[in-house]
Amino acid sequence: MSKIFYNILTCLLLIGCSQNDEETSCYNIKDYQGVWRDTIFNGKDVYVEDLIINDNSVKYTLSDVNTHVVLDTLSGIILLGSENKIGWNCVSPITNDNRQIYWNVLSLSAYQMKLYSNLQGEHNYRRVYRPSIEEFEIQDTLMEMLQYKKHLPLHKDELVKTFGLSNKFSNDNEIVYFTCHPLFSQISFKKNNDNDSIYSYALSVKDWIKCYPFVTSSYTKLRNSGSTTEYIDGESLETSNNIVVADFSSKQIKFMPIKDYDCWPNVSNYIGRHLQIFMNDFGTKYVYEYQEDTNSGLRAYKFLTSIDSICSNIFVVVDSTDIIRRSGVSMLKSFTSNKKKDAQKELDRYASFLNRKYFLNKTTLDENGNRNYYYYPSKDANEATYEIRLMLVQYDLNNLTKTYQVRVYYVQL
Repeated sequence: MSKIFYNILTCLLLIGCSQNDEETSCYNIKDYQGVWRDTIFNGKDVYVEDLIINDNSVKYTLSDVNTHVVLDTLSGIILLGSENKIGWNCVSPITNDNRQIYWNVLSLSAYQMKLYSNLQGEHNYRRVYRPSIEEFEIQDTLMEMLQYKKHLPLHKDELVKTFGLSNKFSNDNEIVYFTCHPLFSQISFKKNNDNDSIYSYALSVKDWIKCYPFVTSSYTKLRNSGSTTEYIDGESLETSNNIVVADFSSKQIKFMPIKDYDCWPNVSNYIGRHLQIFMNDFGTKYVYEYQEDTNSGLRAYKFLTSIDSICSNIFVVVDSTDIIRRSGVSMLKSFTSNKKKDAQKELDRYASFLNRKYFLNKTTLDENGNRNYYYYPSKDANEATYEIRLMLVQYDLNNLTKTYQVRVYYVQL
């Protein structure tokens, strides 16, 4: 991260003012109204400070011109003091902290505003007659949305160095930034559960009707799942390198390589965590069935997800302390005994996908002659914290017809 960002950010957190020996005129609040901009150059890095003053309200935004990431933003009120001083009482939606910032007004005209403090030096703002920095001509909408792929993959620590400090909306699974861009308002980088690297990102688009058609015209539709539609850049999943997921409900478009794509809900990240965390994510959405194994003391919770998912259920197995030791999914399709060959083809199709993402350890045949696949998330099995098991499970329907279903288990090692 450029030193200039840290200098600017540090200065914004501090209060400072300096007397100006030259006598200046007193200004009315009406003289400050409008949009003001200061451009800062530091080698290849270019930053833009935007000040929007409307009545007594003020909004400040510091953004990186190259990445469009908002590095700092403040909203609050502007106060006029004596001797041509102005102050901002603001709160930052990124850090949620309150700040008081004071400036000396060196000069103010219809086209230019010079501000000074002994901590931040002189800033020369020029009036802008566009509503905001977000208005500029878009030459290629799809390329604008794909521009962040050139930065990936990155380790999460390198991501912060590249794009700046994450904001309060970030969590354990993703790093979120505000953006200053006409097409999207936020960018979210999702962490890979296995190695803390970043492979994928999602854009919160402002104009769905403008952005979405570029996805449909450039990619091949794979499937619908609830409010999301998945697209691939090849003729089939097996021949594709990239996935695009469009979620109409959240107005998000996500871009990822096949390496970071889960053909079904990946619940491996719940292993070793408390049951309540899983309940917080799934308990309010779905009903569940409860089973208890009196011999082992383990309990299973099976959430019925077929109403809006590609799997019939998602399940976890917990120990006596409610720590999850196993999780998994059961696929939506099921096959009767006379369709066992189709069930085996379905299993092998999922295996061909897993072969591209995980490391195959072994294959076995169970007592019914069904093939099972065993994978690790890392090449070195000794470094793996869990194992992926792909199985064709056989059970009896009404004790008359044998039924087969593909299931994936994530088992703690």
